[in-house]
Amino acid sequence: MMKKIGHGAEAEIFKDKDIVVKKRIKKGYRHPNIDTKIRRERTKKEARLLQKIRGLRVPRVNTISEFEFSIEFIKGDKLKDLPLKDLSKKIGEVIGKLHDQGIYHGDLTTSNMILENDDVVLIDFGLANRGNIEDFATDLKVLFEVASATHNDFSRPEFFSGYSEFMKKEKEVKKRLEKVYTRGRYLKTESRVSR
Repeated sequence: MMKKIGHGAEAEIFKDKDIVVKKRIKKGYRHPNIDTKIRRERTKKEARLLQKIRGLRVPRVNTISEFEFSIEFIKGDKLKDLPLKDLSKKIGEVIGKLHDQGIYHGDLTTSNMILENDDVVLIDFGLANRGNIEDFATDLKVLFEVASATHNDFSRPEFFSGYSEFMKKEKEVKKRLEKVYTRGRYLKTESRVSR
């Protein structure tokens, strides 16, 4: 029997044994035809993107229909509830592998990472897409801000040690990250990338 385990802005999440179903919900403020098109496209895009990712652990897609898809349930602890001291490099490796495939996550927080045995598994690819250096830098900014606010043991040098092993354009991303931090409310004189 399906049990609701989550609700976001775009979807509701249900679980039955080892299966998770993500259902895109209707938005009353959109014209019905536009809403149908958006939900259909986003459902297929997210599921297909998950199917294309190689070399890192993400949920396996089981079925795809018009407004929902099912994936395997990942057993483990969310990184938001764990110390990151010994995981910073591993997180960097996983994100480096993702970015090197030209994919950004879009909501790169420790709530969307699960430790399954020794693997860091990324979940919730609802905002993910093919991207560029700007998108990858923005992914890292989001992660670093979350880590700064909730994980005082997260190590950016360790993260970049892992990230640089797999992301060929790491230097370009770091350079762009500096620019991202200097915009608007991120205006600072000190470097935020490596601290």
